[in-house]
Amino acid sequence: MRDDSSEEKDRTEWETTWRNRALRQLVTPVQVDILPTPNDDWGKVTRVEIAIDPSQYAESAWRKDDICPICGSTTTEVDRRLAVTIYPHFSSGFSYGLGAWVHELCYAGCEEIPGPAPVPW
Repeated sequence: MRDDSSEEKDRTEWETTWRNRALRQLVTPVQVDILPTPNDDWGKVTRVEIAIDPSQYAESAWRKDDICPICGSTTTEVDRRLAVTIYPHFSSGFSYGLGAWVHELCYAGCEEIPGPAPVPW
């Protein structure tokens, strides 16, 4: 049986790993559908942030498809693709994380911004 301090340590390590990712922002409009549900009024997209997923979690995160949200092309046959999470922010104040694959060069073209990256769940 695990004690509470062990679970707390695991959670702290999890949060630290996710927060220590470099945070960037797309400089062009996102090229994939990012609405979490079709019928709600989330407002306009105000910005989309992006961060590379920690390598130990990259293969376990859900990703809808292989389309790069930055350029809109497939990443399936690309040697250098990155597992990322994008964070669309809407004018309603709502934001969430969405797993994606991006081309390494597309990611490199995103603007570096300050702040810790969001932590999933």
